[in-house]
Parts: sequence; C-alpha cells; structure tokens
Amino acid sequence: MKKYLFAAVFLVLLVVSLTGTVSADATIDTYYIDEDGNEITTAPVGSNVEYLAEVQNDETSLEDATVEIDVNSNVGMENIEYFTSMDGGINWQDNPLNVNRVGNTIIWDIGPLNANQLAMLNIHGTVTQPGVEVLTATLEYVSGQELIELTSVATLTVTAPSSASNGTASAQVTGKTVPMQKTGTPLAFLALAVGLISAGLAYSRKQ
Repeated sequence: MKKYLFAAVFLVLLVVSLTGTVSADATIDTYYIDEDGNEITTAPVGSNVEYLAEVQNDETSLEDATVEIDVNSNVGMENIEYFTSMDGGINWQDNPLNVNRVGNTIIWDIGPLNANQLAMLNIHGTVTQPGVEVLTATLEYVSGQELIELTSVATLTVTAPSSASNGTASAQVTGKTVPMQKTGTPLAFLALAVGLISAGLAYSRKQ
C-alpha cells in the first residue's frame, strides 16, 4: 500500500513541476481621493475629486490587459480629465488615446504588462451636483489558456452644501440692521429739539 502511495505522490510532484500549476495573477484596486491624496467615500459639491484604478501585475508578464469601467452615476461633474501611468505614478500622460468612454462605459486598453508592473488610471473632475456615483471596474486578461476577470467597485457620495452657512449669513444681516435702528434714535431727538427751538423763536417774534 505504501509503495502505491509513494508512487502517487511522486507522480503529482512530477506533474506540478512540468506544468507549473502555480500561476501569477494581476490584481485591480479602485478608490477615490481628494486634492490632498486622502482616500474618500464622500465629498461636498464643488470639490475636486480623483478616481484611481490600479492594476498590479505579478511575476508573470501579460500579453494584453483591459479594464472596463461601468459608470452608474447621478452626480454632476465637470472639467473631467483622464491620466494614465505605466510606472506606478512616476510619469503621467494626460488624455491618453487608449482611454475612451462609450456611453456609460470607460474602456482602458492597457496592453502588455511586464512582471511586477503597476499601471494606473486617474480620472479627475469637479463635482457640481449631489448624488451617488458607483464605478465598477473589471480587469480582463488571459493567463495560460484561461480568461481571467477581476472586479473592483468604488463608491462616492456627493453631499449638498450645508444649510448652516445660510443661517450664518442671515444672522449676520440681522446683526447689521440692529445698529442702524439704534442710530435712528438720536436723529429723532435732534429733529425734535430743532422743532422746539423753531417754535420758540416763532412765539418770541409774535410777542
């Protein structure tokens, strides 16, 4: 029995060594950051925000990799710009030709990836309307003969301006009107005094 068990173990080890069943896989991570580089999930209207998609390859080079980003958003955004980096964020290319948006889908055609290479996509914009934005990024590549699909989801909630600022403005306006009412009181006494003096002069002339 032991003889057959040893033979089976030897056969398994031989197959593993010949086929290389341990494969390296690329990964994807997505998130939002603010202007200071802090990771965020919420932002007020008027903020500049950045969406980042990072594809980190492992020890095996890839012939081709693509990221498709499904955009589900009711957030208003303007001044949108796209940037890519193929060296982990050291050098950036603005509005690259391999990034295109078709309807609600953003397609990033990365192309080949070397071993341990980090590719990054940055989408920069200013939020102008409150709402929720959900970006679902799917990384696709072929490992051996197998199609690999990995998904990463990032969510941003955009909030409306605080109503407290309106209350502060109202309080400031009210505060300014109070002194104006107080300054009117001495003027009333002055007018009364002038009237009394005029009346006295008129009476003395009659006498």
